[in-house]
Order: sequence, then C-alpha cells, then structure tokens
Amino acid sequence: MHRHVIALSYQHPVAIEYGAGIISPLFDIGREGRTAEAHAHLFGYGGIERFEYFEFYGIGFHSRRVYHTVKSKEGAQSCEAQNLMARICSDVLEKTWLAFEQGFTMNNTETINAVIIGGGVVGLAIAAELSRHTEDVFLIEAMPRLGAGASTRNSGVIHAGIYYPTGSLKAFHSVRGARMLFEFCQHHRVPHHRVGKLIVIDSVDEIDALHSLKRRGDENGVEGLEIIERDSIQKLEPHVASPFALWSPNTGIVEVEELLKTLARTATEQGAHILTDTRLIGVEINDRTTRLRTEREEFSARIVINAAGLYSDDVARMFGYDRHTIYPCRGEYAEVVRSRSDIVHHLVYPLPPASGHGTGVHFTKTLAGVVLVGPNARYVERKDDYEQDRAPLDSFFESASRIIPSLRREDLRLSYSGLRARLLPEHDHSFADFVIAHDPRWPTVIHAIGIESPGLTSALSIAESVSEMARSALGH
Repeated sequence: MHRHVIALSYQHPVAIEYGAGIISPLFDIGREGRTAEAHAHLFGYGGIERFEYFEFYGIGFHSRRVYHTVKSKEGAQSCEAQNLMARICSDVLEKTWLAFEQGFTMNNTETINAVIIGGGVVGLAIAAELSRHTEDVFLIEAMPRLGAGASTRNSGVIHAGIYYPTGSLKAFHSVRGARMLFEFCQHHRVPHHRVGKLIVIDSVDEIDALHSLKRRGDENGVEGLEIIERDSIQKLEPHVASPFALWSPNTGIVEVEELLKTLARTATEQGAHILTDTRLIGVEINDRTTRLRTEREEFSARIVINAAGLYSDDVARMFGYDRHTIYPCRGEYAEVVRSRSDIVHHLVYPLPPASGHGTGVHFTKTLAGVVLVGPNARYVERKDDYEQDRAPLDSFFESASRIIPSLRREDLRLSYSGLRARLLPEHDHSFADFVIAHDPRWPTVIHAIGIESPGLTSALSIAESVSEMARSALGH
C-alpha cells in the first residue's frame, strides 16, 4: 500500500489524474518548500520556477490504469509550455510506477498496525485521531472518492444532542462531538456556522412535548436551550407560524466536503495512508493478526476497525459477527428556489415524528445559501437505491407548509437523496443506539455499526473512543 504526492508546475499548475475514478485536486494548492524541492531532485528537473502541490489518494497500484491531464488554472498556455508539461507528466508517471514496483506496494508478508475499513467521515476521523498516536495506519475505501455515501448526502447539521435518550452513545457522542467539531473547524478553518435551530410546534396542545424535549436536552448536557414564544420566534424567523418553539443556539452547519478533505489531510500529514477504490472482499484471522483481501492485494493487520457505514453489517459478517443488520432508509430532499431563499435564516425543525424515523422534514439553510427541505424517511431494499420511485414534491410541500404557510408549491424542486444505516426495520419504532464495540470473538477487531444521524456530529468523539480502544488492544 502507498500514498503518493505529486507536486508539479511550470509557471502554471498541472493536474495529474489517475486511477479508476476521476480524482480531482483536493487541498494544499500552492504549498511550497523543501518537500517540493525534494520532488524536483527526485524526478531530475531543474530550472522550474515554482512548484504547486496537488495531493491525491493512491489507487489502482497493482494495475496500470493510469492517465494524466495537463490543465492550466490561469488560462491558455503556449504550446511549448503545454508540451513540456505533458512530457514531465509522462516521465513522472513512469518513474512513479518504477518506485511503486520497487517498494511502494504492500509486501504480502508485511503486517501493519491498523486498517480502517470505510472512508466516510467516521472512518476519516478515526484515521486522523489514531495516526496521532500510532504508525502504520491505513484506511481503505471501496468507492473511487471519499465520503461518497451518507457523509455527503445529509443536511450537514452539527446537532446539539437534544433528541437522544440520556446515557445513550448517541447522546454522549453528539454532545461531546459537537463541541469537538466546532473546535476542529475553528482551528482548521473548515467553513461552518453556529446558526442555531428552532424546533417548532403546530399548536399549544404540543407544548408538553416541547418541554419534554428540552428536559432531555438539559439532561444530556446541551447548553443554552430555551422555550420561546411567538414574538421571539418572529424576530428570528418572520415566516414561521408557531406559538412556541425550542431554541437551540448551539446547533450549527458545516461544509462537509471541506471537513472530509481536512480530516484526510490531517491523517496523511501524520503518516496515515488512504486508499480509495479498494474494496474488502475477504478476511481471515491468523493468531493475533487479521489477513485482509481486497480485489488487488492481501495484507495483514494487528487491528481492524470496521467503519463501513451502510455496509458495516456486511463487513462484520466476514468475521462471523451477525448480530446486527443494516436496513437502508432513504432520506430525500427538496430545495427552495433561489428567489425564495430568504424564507428562512436558521435551521427550523418540527417535533420529531412518533415513529422515531429521523427528525422530520425540516428547513436547512446551507453555507452556500441553499434552503433544503427534508429529509423524509423511506425504507428501500438496496443499499445503492438513491433514486428509484422518488417521493413527489407535494409530499415535501405538505410537511413544510405547516411550518411556513407562505411557502408555495412552485417554490420547491427536487434535490439529492441519501441513505441512513438504520439498525431497525420500518415497523420497529423503538430506539436503536450506535454499536461501537470489540468483536465478541476477535478482540483486535472493532465494529462501528449503525452510525446514522448524529454520526456526522459524533465523528470526532467516536474517533477518540475507537482510537483508545485500538491503542489498548495494541498495548500502547
């Protein structure tokens, strides 16, 4: 296994794309210094005025599915410059493959410390945390890009921790995780906003349910919760019709794509290796290590962490652990047309549905100014069914117009959808907590199963706990 970074430029940046999927520049564009100079010497090029960084995840390293593009970010270049950069790219790729063949691939007899299965926000957070303390941390992701599943197909909300039973893992990790996530985003300059949330009711008959929700939030350690009346609601949200609301000032939103990139960069800068397009197809326990098999190679690991999201139950079954089943539950969104995007300014939610399936169709204003309406909750058969038989716009309008009566049917259009990794079937309305535990037969295997909402909020907190479990198993 390997992670490879290419830094190339001749007056203008060059992007190299390689692998089974389209890999785009991720971060650190323009970073210069000794590392860039070292690359210049490594590949034998002098006289290049400036190097700019593009970091990629190494994939496809046992098959030469490699191609490159030369692209200027700053407009057209001369044919001479284009040709020179094309020659440099070809030469670098050739020398890179020689390097891979001479030692950057995983030796079949080599044993690494830890492998994380799943490159969503939880897997990346674990990689970033564990690599602070442990060498030889690898993350493998089946898809060509990171976070392609539930991590980027949600509302992007940083939940305060109001909804979940006191003492549950969801309550603990969402409250602790929210604080950690705000601090992380502040420190790493990940776009986010502590925008605040209203949980509204339709009539005064529901006021007891609102007070009950506040008590639960208070017991969970959520700070700043307040029941407010119509006048205060109107000051925050003039279009919302509600006699009372629960105001949560410490609920926020985050730019999830940037969060994923920052977690990936943090992990790789600490020495972790991230491999996309690498699907796990089998495992075998040998003494104190696990032999893992992907479509391209086999390797051994002392610790295995299952953070495979929707497929975490499938990974668990590879180890003979079949206690839990993931039921994919699709959450579909509509969005408000841009001309009506001033219809809300904060997050506006209804009381959670009695079914326990989600938090109800709500309004989310993203950092880009897009107003999302949703998600609904619809169980589906397949774990890749994002679009079949989508709910009509009328269903979103019916729910959303009860919160904002001035909303019109023509103000809505269909948007994206995501899939929740639910641990309960549709007819079961009880509470299902996160599963974060050692495998009952294999203590060097750690499972994170059923990490649905508030998984995004909880990611850093879960990562801290899992990292402690892994380090203890390693004897660190």
